[in-house]
Amino acid sequence: MATLDEIAAARASKADANHLLYLVRANQNFVTGTEGDAESGLAAIKAPTLLLYSADDLVFPAENVLDTARMIQADGTPVTLHTLKGDRGHLDGVVSIEQAADQLRGFLEAPVR
Repeated sequence: MATLDEIAAARASKADANHLLYLVRANQNFVTGTEGDAESGLAAIKAPTLLLYSADDLVFPAENVLDTARMIQADGTPVTLHTLKGDRGHLDGVVSIEQAADQLRGFLEAPVR
């Protein structure tokens, strides 16, 4: 955990809270693809997709992740969802990633369809 604390301290010396708020907002407003809307952009994904998320993530809320999965799956593209359990919200994607080791391994080692 010390590494995460060191990274946070280094980042805090270069960015303030407003920086983080704008970064989060930019991520939330990003539109996938070139069609101008998320649904078209996500529908263009044809490769199997793995989505890892935390139910308590405030940066990428679970509701949005589930909507993303639904839009990718709309044409039959396979999507695997895995919820990371923890109490650190968005940071669970870093500190709790080991929970998804089997899913990641299986996804990466799966034969290309």
